[in-house]
Amino acid sequence: YVRPSGWSLLNGDDVQLYRLAEARISAKKFSSRLGFIALGESFIEKATAHWAGMGIPVMRATDLQTSAMGTQFTVCYHQDCGAPAERLGQITLRVPGRHHVRNALFGLMCAQLMDVPFSSAAAGLADYRPTGSRQRIVSVDEVTVIDDSYNASEESMLAAFELATTLLQGTNGRFLAALGGINELGPYSSSIHERIGRALWSYRPTAIFLIGEATEALAIGYRTAQRETVENSLNLPQESCLLPAHPFPETAEGGGGNRRAEPSAGVEAGDQCAELGGGGDARNQSAEIRHFKDTVALSEAIKTYLQPGDVLLVKGSHSFGMALISEDVISFLNTAYETKWVES
Repeated sequence: YVRPSGWSLLNGDDVQLYRLAEARISAKKFSSRLGFIALGESFIEKATAHWAGMGIPVMRATDLQTSAMGTQFTVCYHQDCGAPAERLGQITLRVPGRHHVRNALFGLMCAQLMDVPFSSAAAGLADYRPTGSRQRIVSVDEVTVIDDSYNASEESMLAAFELATTLLQGTNGRFLAALGGINELGPYSSSIHERIGRALWSYRPTAIFLIGEATEALAIGYRTAQRETVENSLNLPQESCLLPAHPFPETAEGGGGNRRAEPSAGVEAGDQCAELGGGGDARNQSAEIRHFKDTVALSEAIKTYLQPGDVLLVKGSHSFGMALISEDVISFLNTAYETKWVES
């Protein structure tokens, strides 16, 4: 779809895209010119070994620094992947999150290829702000809501988890995740949601509020990663620390329900193993998981759970109506704050 005179720009850090590029370059099947963006140096080392001298440019980010206030990085440009890097300058993004760096690099690469001055591109990126419910960050009375309810994919879920932990850096706050499913995944839905759940475990949320059948696989993935962490820390066989086969015991028959799932005997056994073996960290950082039929019940549960210092992520495919949760919780926080201010 790209003309021979045009450019195809790929994320060099994406394993699948790298393999695709490697295969098509070897078969000489790229009809357009090809360029890459990447973080760090691992990609440039691989690209140099395979494609040096082929005129494939690379835009890299180095010296990456992230905080709740934003992100800074240095931009390096290789006219050919085997050529020395040219340091173009530093970029400051006034939005937190490492994932924004790759987005910025794509824009910077386009600017470079179209002869737009780096200073102009940098100024444009400094003015960037999210729109709508795309990682809108709202802080009210020491509670932060990440309203990322517009849509969801596997990659954007992981980016949102990382953003939440970035906002919690240097604090004692809790990470709360209100998640809907991801639509249009077809036969891959269960495996992808399970992968997301596994990844979520590494970010140690305090509580997980779920809606939609697809999120059952997410919960299974989370509990599987938790169990494996405990087993590895204790060096015990898999059957020694059991967790429930179904993440929501009260919905195992398909009946749904908004009640909190009571721990099964397997969960208790897992907790006991963690205590006896010194794996208390894994046990203590395990999240409370609750599943809901509708957004109203989920939102009400969150409002009773919130406390100062919390970071709440709200995310899911648009059809799950996660924006209703974001707006309801933010409205609740604003009302509570105004009431407290008036009373004081």
